[in-house]
Amino acid sequence: MYSRHLLPVRRDRLQPVIRTLSEPSVAGTDTKAWATAPRQPISATVIIPTHNLGEHLIKLLTQLEGTQLGGCEVIIVDDGSTDDTWSKISTWTGLQVPTLLKRFENNRGVAAVRNWAVNVARGAYIWLIDADDEWPSDALTTLLNAAERTHADIILGQAVRLIVSSGRETPVPAPRGGLLLSHSDLVRSFLKGDIQGHLWSKLFRRSLFNNETFPELRSKSDACGVAHLIRKASVGYTISSQIYRYRFHSGSIATQHPNCLDLLHVLESVHRTFGLEPTDELFFRIFHVRAFAIPVLCEIWRAGTEDPNTRLVERICTGLLTWNSTLSLLKAGERRLAIFSIAYRVCPHLLRRIYITSHQHEWQ
Repeated sequence: MYSRHLLPVRRDRLQPVIRTLSEPSVAGTDTKAWATAPRQPISATVIIPTHNLGEHLIKLLTQLEGTQLGGCEVIIVDDGSTDDTWSKISTWTGLQVPTLLKRFENNRGVAAVRNWAVNVARGAYIWLIDADDEWPSDALTTLLNAAERTHADIILGQAVRLIVSSGRETPVPAPRGGLLLSHSDLVRSFLKGDIQGHLWSKLFRRSLFNNETFPELRSKSDACGVAHLIRKASVGYTISSQIYRYRFHSGSIATQHPNCLDLLHVLESVHRTFGLEPTDELFFRIFHVRAFAIPVLCEIWRAGTEDPNTRLVERICTGLLTWNSTLSLLKAGERRLAIFSIAYRVCPHLLRRIYITSHQHEWQ
């Protein structure tokens, strides 16, 4: 969630929990009090955006109280909730580590919240998680231990995707554990899809961020942010431990219908970010299909209606799913992507029906 001002506190009575109560501006006195509060060096900052948490609120607070957070700090931002999320969080005193609570009166979107929180974070590393998901109590400790051993800029953990409606769990694609990745390895892995655009399974060095790491899109800003962070990273390290369970349910951002132009922004952003990298064009072709053409077409099919941009973006997808592109995918061993490309070229209406039938239960 996201909150506001810090209460004025006497230095000799400073409590571990510092909370905000109003928001005259992002650069208000609350951030000054937070920045100047006496503290020891902070290993990591945990950032949690929230909005209308409802039944997930108690679970979030309970999880945080059970999470190993020694040497870390927590920033929770309430992004203009219209339910009782803020009133309950603002009276919560469950953590024994520095905790900043901030409230935005008007909903700004998760990208704006993350950018704001990163700018006031004081930890050496940043862990960005979602309020309605699950993680082991030692998840952050596991990530930080790997960072201390390797001094990597990005630590990548394993995660699973839980379909709440069916209870089915599937692994989130990630490189196998125990790998030290160079900058070029990180770029290729991102384009190929071994590293996905999710934030919650990764720990990032704070110096990789800038003031606007996440573009203010309705969706997919995290993928653009991960691309930016990888571009600035020199070394990455993968761990074999499962450190996150992403809960996919009817209220998840991923179940909402993103503007197709948001997905087009991701495509443009990735080319701008990695266009000058000495990377084989084949990896970009894989990215075109995996991270753009397939998600765009699936979103169009799921929405069931056309917005003014649908036909334009669909034509771009068709231009990317060529026979030459399909042959490249087969040569690269990307059989699943190649099969989708062939099916789309040969019988798009049947492919659409199969997709809707097989995924309908996930949107309920």
